[in-house]
Amino acid sequence: MNSIESLFPAHIGPLTQKVGGILRNYNYGALAIHSGTPAFYHSDDQEITFHTLPHFRHWTPLLGPNHILIITPDARPELIIVAPEDYWYEHTMWDDPFWANEFNITHVGNTKAAWDILAGKVTGRNSAFIGDETASGTATGHGILPQNRNPKELLEKLDELRTVKSEYEVACIEKANKIAALGHARAYDAFFAGGSELDIHHAYLIGTKQAEADLPYPIITALDSKSAILHYQNKREERSGAICLLDAGVSHLGFASDVTRTWASPKADGRFVSIISALDTLQKELCEKVRPGVHTLELHYHAHFSIAHILKSHDIIYKEGDEAISAGLTSTFFPHGIGHFLGIQVHDVGSSNAENKDDKLAELFPKLRTMRKLEPGNVITIEPGIYFIPMLLKKLKESSASKFVNWELVEALTPSGGIRIEDNVLVTKEGHRNLTRQYFEQLDK
Repeated sequence: MNSIESLFPAHIGPLTQKVGGILRNYNYGALAIHSGTPAFYHSDDQEITFHTLPHFRHWTPLLGPNHILIITPDARPELIIVAPEDYWYEHTMWDDPFWANEFNITHVGNTKAAWDILAGKVTGRNSAFIGDETASGTATGHGILPQNRNPKELLEKLDELRTVKSEYEVACIEKANKIAALGHARAYDAFFAGGSELDIHHAYLIGTKQAEADLPYPIITALDSKSAILHYQNKREERSGAICLLDAGVSHLGFASDVTRTWASPKADGRFVSIISALDTLQKELCEKVRPGVHTLELHYHAHFSIAHILKSHDIIYKEGDEAISAGLTSTFFPHGIGHFLGIQVHDVGSSNAENKDDKLAELFPKLRTMRKLEPGNVITIEPGIYFIPMLLKKLKESSASKFVNWELVEALTPSGGIRIEDNVLVTKEGHRNLTRQYFEQLDK
């Protein structure tokens, strides 16, 4: 197997050609991409954790603010690296980085020098610029026309490029899954040792050897009823939970993993444990359905159809199939989408378009965010869930569909919270490849 580093030239070469073609189509002589501007909390001297602009990250794993990338059709990309002399903070430096040979690199000691170089390269060339609000304002005084800052049509084309991953990008995402598995294993041990949410959280960080600021999204560590809060972010110190939902990934060279597991201790309600097992089986079935040409609406519908069966077979509801879906039963217990695109961003770009969709399914699930026909190179999460969310259950109980629910059992299971199981899946020419399960094999057993 090729190393991640050896795959980089085959990533950057085609990317340069494709973006060059897009620039010519829109009559741009060059494109400058800013890595991002540092920002501070209001009325404070504490800096907000910096995240590199995703468009910049698509080209290089170089960290830090104020760098500028310049792409010109039919030319080698140019990278202006800002490395100020500073004894207050450490600025990330690379010793002979694997990606350096693919760029013409200029090192400067301050941001003014970087902007001056940019002006000399783009002025008079009808150049486009991508950057945050602060950088875009500065770009106007350095050869960029106001109408060429973050042009919508260009951004849409660049976003579409990111929907199909190169081998390098896939390798980075897979490595991020492998590292995440180490964290989940440590968190698993902490949970079964009776640890609190905070204990489990810390165990995950130790297992991945990543600082919290380096993660692609805040860890969700939820015990018992808190696992029914989809983006639960607190870390209680209460110990010895019966159910643990851990939603946690890592970042590798700027590419994210996004993995969720739900575990039950020996003291968990056996009926809830049975639902976890059934949902795990369904999740694997959904992963098997991932292939080119399949629409995410189809996957989402199959998830709802099968969740209805799980709920009915466990005596939670009295309807199944389309009747349960139409009555709003499944959406109460499964209120989010089946998955999302994954890459540089956790909820990656380009996950929806208006083409090739089943209108009847689109009407049935009008709020589905990821609405797209899959093609080779897409990486998507598959994450069905079943939750006992008091707010949604209250609305269902007040509706005409209330009579289809076993409320006594629902009340008994609500303290157990929720279940979510999530893998990252690559769409291949032949079907799919699960980027997660092989690294979680021992845990999943």
